[in-house]
This record gives sequence, C-alpha cells and structure tokens, in this order.
Amino acid sequence: MRFTIACILVLLSATLWSYDQIVTVATVTSSTLQIAETLNSLGAATLDNGRASPGQRQLLLAQVLRAAGSRLGAAHRNLNVPVASLSANEQAPLNRFVSILKDISDFSDLDDGHAITVVNNTLTAVHDLFDVLPTDEKPPIVFGVALPSVLTNIHQNQFVILGYHLVDPTIGNRPPTVTVAGEAIDSHVIAADFGKVVVQLPDSLIQKLGYKNSACNPLRPFDVRAKVFFPSSGLARVLRITSEADYAVSIRPPSMFYDVSVEATGDPSSTPRRVIPFSAISQYVAVGCDQTVSATVSWSIPPNSRILDSRTRWIETDNVRNTTQAITQNGTAILAFGTISGLDKQCALFGICNCPGGGHGRLFLEGTAASTVPPDFTTQQTARGGAEIEVKMPPNEEWTLRRMTVRAARKGCSTELDRIDLQNPDPRVAAQGLSSLKGIFRLRITDGILVITLAKEAP
Repeated sequence: MRFTIACILVLLSATLWSYDQIVTVATVTSSTLQIAETLNSLGAATLDNGRASPGQRQLLLAQVLRAAGSRLGAAHRNLNVPVASLSANEQAPLNRFVSILKDISDFSDLDDGHAITVVNNTLTAVHDLFDVLPTDEKPPIVFGVALPSVLTNIHQNQFVILGYHLVDPTIGNRPPTVTVAGEAIDSHVIAADFGKVVVQLPDSLIQKLGYKNSACNPLRPFDVRAKVFFPSSGLARVLRITSEADYAVSIRPPSMFYDVSVEATGDPSSTPRRVIPFSAISQYVAVGCDQTVSATVSWSIPPNSRILDSRTRWIETDNVRNTTQAITQNGTAILAFGTISGLDKQCALFGICNCPGGGHGRLFLEGTAASTVPPDFTTQQTARGGAEIEVKMPPNEEWTLRRMTVRAARKGCSTELDRIDLQNPDPRVAAQGLSSLKGIFRLRITDGILVITLAKEAP
C-alpha cells in the first residue's frame, strides 16, 4: 500500500517538475484523488489491525485530499489548462500543496509527531489553495473529524471538526449545530472558527460511545452531523438570507479483538495413545565382605502418562552373597530401591579371617509406560472480530468430551462478555454449530477440531 502511494507521488513529481511536459490541473487533481483513495484503503487496513490513532489519522488525511482534489477540479472549467498558465496568485499555493504531497509517500512509517505535522501542513496548504481558486463563492466544506491523539491539543472529552469556511463574519460567525450519535450538542460547548469546530462531549456520551477507548469499554462507531451556516449568493445575499449545508462524518473504531478461553473435561480412553519403553541404571556399587550397601534408581514419568509395568534387578554382580530390590511410585516418578550384601569372611583358627574378594553390582530398572490424554483441556487465544479460531482437541478415539465452557472477553479486559456451556454435547449438534448466549460467537466441533467464529462487533 505504501509502495502504491510512493509510485503515484514519483509520477506526479516527475510530471510537475519536468521541463519538457505540459502539466495540467487534471494531472494534479487526478493524482491527489488517487493518493486519497490509497490512503483511505491504508487507513481501513490499519484499523483492522487494531491501531486506532494511526488508522483514523490516515482516513482523515485521505478525506482532506479528497476534498482538495474535488474542489480544485470543480474550480476550473477546463481541467486541461496548463498549470504554468495559471495566475501567479494561484500557482504558488498549488506548488506548495504538491510539495506537501511528497511527504505522504512514507506516511505509514512516520511516528505520531511527524505524522501529525504532515496532516497540519496539509490542512494549511489546502486552505491557502482554496483561498485563491478562481471562483466567486467560497462555500463551506467539512473534511473530517479528529479524535484525541489523532492530532495534538485535543482533550480527552473533545473532538474537532476540520474544514473550510465553517463560520462567516458577515453572519456573526454563527457556529454550526452538531449532533453526535443522534444527540444534539449544547451550543455552549461548541467553539468554532474558520477552519475548525471544537466540540466537548457530555459524560453520558463519553460512556455510551466508549470514547476513552479502554479495554472494557472500547470506542464504538458513531456519526457526527454538522449544519454549517454561510451567506447566500446573489439576491439572497442582499436580502441577508442565510444558507445551510449539512455534513455527516462516520467515525470508525479499530477492529474489536477478543480473548477467548476454552475449558473442557473429558474421559480419556483406556487404550494407550503411545507405549513408551523405559530403563534406568544406578551407578556402580562396591561392597566388602560382611557388608550391606543400598542403591536407588528412578525414572521420571512424563506428563499425561501412566506406568504399564515395571521390573527391577541387580546386574553386573560379582562376589555378592544376596540382593534385595523393590519398586515404589508417586505421581511424577517410579523409584527402585535395593540392597547388595558382600560375601562372608572366611575365618580359620585363632581368629584369622580372609575376605575372598570385594563385591559389586548395579541396580537396573525397566518397564513400559503409556501416554494418555489428560482429562482436562484448557487453552486461550486472541483474535480479531470476524476471524475464526481453530483449536485442536484430543481425537475422538482417545477422549470423550463431557463438559466444555468457552468464554469471550474484550482483549485485555477481565470482564466476561459472552460464553457457552456444553454438557455431554451431541456430536451431531456440535458439528452443525452452536451459538453463544449473546450471539457474539459460534462454535462447531468436527473431527477433533473446535472452530470458534467471532462476530465483528460486540454489543
């Protein structure tokens, strides 16, 4: 997307500053509108990825450029008029406007501060251009709406309507009337000048719209409508009749993201999933005559596994009188314990004894274990509204589902938004699909795969 904007700007720049090519108003107009449409698509994609301020800033800039291209084209009856033949009064602002466009080629890569500067510079350049367009009338126009963090100096309970000729001194700078989400805004909290209208929202609307865009109360879509007043033309102006223009701007929030958790309990199959042979051997153990020495050896049981059989014995023994061995098991390991006794001393008359040789051996543990499906199954994933989450569950031949709870919450919010509880679900019904309590998601289970489909927007 950014590459497309850059390509358009390269072509535009090459055309505007080429000495061997005639540059027309149509060239500037069409290129501006192309950049606006590309920025509009980029802004929508940015909001889809959950990035509110950059996405809304890109959409705002697109609206400003769309208005600039449209009004520039409408001001000239002949779009093929060469830019060089325009009056010097119009050429200078037009060239400044085109130079501003070059800064937009890397707009998506700019940090907030530099991106805001580009938007403000574009607004100034568009105002300067509109002031010198060859038209007798300068009707108002609304570019768009800036929310907090989209531009600077906007308080958390305000938004700014940006445009041109939003008030007029000949009718007392009468401010526009503003409606937000169907509710009229009191004129006392509306401050307007030629290029902007600052609107302060009441607390009730801030809560209703999720205007602070917190995790548990995110921003919701809403419309801003403005009625702008301006002097009429012709005889109506002489009679001091005021004209009105209605504008509507839709505020699109970033895509909703959900945290989805799955908790399930089932009956594992008695058939082992996989048989695991195991063995362990102790260190070399030495023992003298008339001595008894002990040894231990253990093997850690893997998670979700059980011991099928086990055996232990002494190996590599020599000069040993007898041995003992036993096996114990806890939840995480199997342990073999054993003793080894050396030969008796050989004693002659007068207490003279001899040891025929030191003994030695090693304790050996072996057996088989089986991996099993755990009775409990839990997982959590985060996904965008409208997306599908796939969760691989234990196969039907290894595990029978008994209970399942699926919960959905807004990303980063601990408050549960919706859920579904299943108890010994009928596989045929589960395969067809089931809806959550509030309809925020649907799920289906097919061939051991749980598929959760999320709604794009939550209530």
